[in-house]
Amino acid sequence: MTEDQVTALRDALSHIGVTLKPPNLAAQIQAQAPIPSLELDPIIQTLVGLSSARVSSDVSLENFSRDVARSFAERRNKPKDYDESSFTQRLMSLLGIESLALSARAADIQHDYEKVFASARIISDIRSVFGTSNVEISGAMIVHNLKVTYFEEGRIREVFFALDNADLVNLRKVIDRAEVKTAQLEGAIKKADIQYFESK
Repeated sequence: MTEDQVTALRDALSHIGVTLKPPNLAAQIQAQAPIPSLELDPIIQTLVGLSSARVSSDVSLENFSRDVARSFAERRNKPKDYDESSFTQRLMSLLGIESLALSARAADIQHDYEKVFASARIISDIRSVFGTSNVEISGAMIVHNLKVTYFEEGRIREVFFALDNADLVNLRKVIDRAEVKTAQLEGAIKKADIQYFESK
């Protein structure tokens, strides 16, 4: 990155609030910083990862940045014009942004569980029911297959659940109830005059 791009990135990060979804963070920065999107996504992922490592360690910003720069200097494929001191200063200026550090800390707390939800999909099928003769179809039913993808111990895993229409209704009620609770808790946070770190 050029010095102008680093400055633009730093300015953009400084004006963006706490974000718990790195892809959303990259999208917000894209509108402000003149950095190609293909380059910005891995940069943001790296910065969030480094910031997460820093806030969870008992190391000063300066020492952490210096250690990362020194480690990078030992790589065989580093750029020919790599300057360890300049890289350290760049890291310090970026990792020192409060919103980035808070984003990393909040994301760590949000995902500090044995299993973390990643995505879900429902596949619906028509299942035939044959009569006692096993020749003619006597009826049919609809079966829904809920696929839940989640992270566990750093690995992506999947689990499947068979649902019927009544299960879908119950699942919708549970989600609706959770959304009502979210609205109530958001109100409580605002009344307490505490910054709300929204996860969307």
